[in-house]
Amino acid sequence: MAAFLLLAACTAAWSEPVWRGRVAETKFTVKITYLTKDYVEPLPLSLVEPEIQEKGVLGARLALKENLTTGKILGNGYELEEVVAPRDGKITDVAKPLLAAGARFIVADLEADDLLAVADLPEAAEAIIINARSSNDALR
Repeated sequence: MAAFLLLAACTAAWSEPVWRGRVAETKFTVKITYLTKDYVEPLPLSLVEPEIQEKGVLGARLALKENLTTGKILGNGYELEEVVAPRDGKITDVAKPLLAAGARFIVADLEADDLLAVADLPEAAEAIIINARSSNDALR
């Protein structure tokens, strides 16, 4: 969610809203790609805790909803594209067409090896890739 708030702050600095009453006219839309893979997720530590599927994308959807509220005031729009790579597939086979199609803001819910594989693609040179999963300090 912090990644989406960062994008909202950046886009607010890039544009001046065109006011019509209390809501700004949308001047441009930021397209955000949420990229993940169908990983085997660990079970909760306790049987009391619910097993939540799609935790990451649920957070991205909530952040998008909040940013759309702020975007109305600032004159910014946001769109979220959700992409899930198959468990047995290569993440680069999914990422290359996305990057070729113009994906430039990517929230990567990927394990370290997959994240590095996407970031190392020549097509990713102009993209901002935000790590949303791995806590590996080497990736920061």
